[in-house]
Amino acid sequence: MKKENFTFIQGLLIILPITFVIRASSNVLSTSLPLLAKYQMLFPESLVGLLSGLLSFSTFLGSGLLNTRLTSKERRRAFMVSNLLYLVCFPLLYISSPSSIWFLSVLSGASLGMIMPNLITSAGLLEDRKARERLLSLYALALSLSLVFGPLLESWLLDFVSLREVFLWFSIFPCVGLIVSPFVKFPEDEGVRGGLNKEILRNPGFIASLLNIATYDVVFAFLLAFGGIFARETFHVSVADIEALFSLFFFSSLLARALMSVRPVTRLWPTVLTSVVLTCLGLSLMLFSNNLLEYALGLLILGVPHGTTLPISTIAIVRGVPVKYRNSANSLFYAFVMLNGTATPIVAGYLAGIVGLRAEIGLMIPLTILLGVLVQRYVKYVNEPK
Repeated sequence: MKKENFTFIQGLLIILPITFVIRASSNVLSTSLPLLAKYQMLFPESLVGLLSGLLSFSTFLGSGLLNTRLTSKERRRAFMVSNLLYLVCFPLLYISSPSSIWFLSVLSGASLGMIMPNLITSAGLLEDRKARERLLSLYALALSLSLVFGPLLESWLLDFVSLREVFLWFSIFPCVGLIVSPFVKFPEDEGVRGGLNKEILRNPGFIASLLNIATYDVVFAFLLAFGGIFARETFHVSVADIEALFSLFFFSSLLARALMSVRPVTRLWPTVLTSVVLTCLGLSLMLFSNNLLEYALGLLILGVPHGTTLPISTIAIVRGVPVKYRNSANSLFYAFVMLNGTATPIVAGYLAGIVGLRAEIGLMIPLTILLGVLVQRYVKYVNEPK
């Protein structure tokens, strides 16, 4: 068996399972922590947004400030320790208080910041371009599978257990991640330290990846923090129904990524443009929704750009960024996503008390269009494989 084929099989057998369990469990943190804070700890919306933002900000610190400054050997050790700390957070959330939930949000977020960028980097280590981009698409597909399975499982569990007990049940997932973590492949030590490397920040492929993910990530961060609250307060649905709605959203994301894994994208811009158009369409449906069916249809449409933007951004990085800078680029990219995940819930939580959640949905439409115009300027440099 050729070494490349063996490496590709390693990616399938190691990267995909650990990606699945870590992302399925982290989605519980993103969607259920706000619900726990709002409906059991009676936090106001401003504090719900702050808690969600703190989770993302700590992930940003782990990814952008810590992970980028470590050598490959140091990252490997930190990766395994972070998997252990991440596991510990789940049973502690089961017994959390209005005070301890803030600390656990920081600890779980920082652990994720040390885990996820290294999975992206490991998935992009293949030398063959087609195999590498196919594995990246399968990595994104594993993310989507986890995001469908996680909410469905949580929705089913909520028929039998409390929201707090869900965290206890989901601790099985990071336990699997801890077992698999020693087998994750890391790159040879490239000897590059420092997160804010000018070569990366000026790289058009890296800039294109950031602008592309930004076209959708503001919307996604808003949905995670307040999509469930909006549905509950507008259409009076149960917490279990909220998780089922998120499953619908992630199911359409799964279909989009499945298509990209079967038929890898060659030219990036057509997919970027389609994502921007669908994001605006889905937001418009949610903005003018009068019943749960219209809201659910908006979520279904919004799942498609959720499925396409991450694979396109990771492909832009591997096409445009040299291998020696790629881990730092992936860490900074993930940090950018988390920084947005920090700012959006905080700003949205503040604005909710002024203009309301529905008006905020409308404000995201022109923002998405503006970002789509900006990404067009840079995606041309990585639009086609070299």
